[in-house]
Amino acid sequence: MCLHGDQGSSGRRLLKHSLSNPDRFQERQVDVFSLEAVNLGDLIKLTIGHYNMEKGDLKPLSYSIELRSYLEHLSFLFLQ
Repeated sequence: MCLHGDQGSSGRRLLKHSLSNPDRFQERQVDVFSLEAVNLGDLIKLTIGHYNMEKGDLKPLSYSIELRSYLEHLSFLFLQ
């Protein structure tokens, strides 16, 4: 995952550990991740990718992503 703001980018971040589920990215579940980044300004784009999957293993994604900044009390919602 990479966050893009009007003041820069977070760089690629791997979502390795879900705070809400031991087995992350399963159907019909909500996963919560935490990461730290410098101030990126207003968020304008979110890039999501994956690694270590064969082409036949790819499934269509249906998701919404909410990003929260606890320091600034802001919330951003990205919908597919």
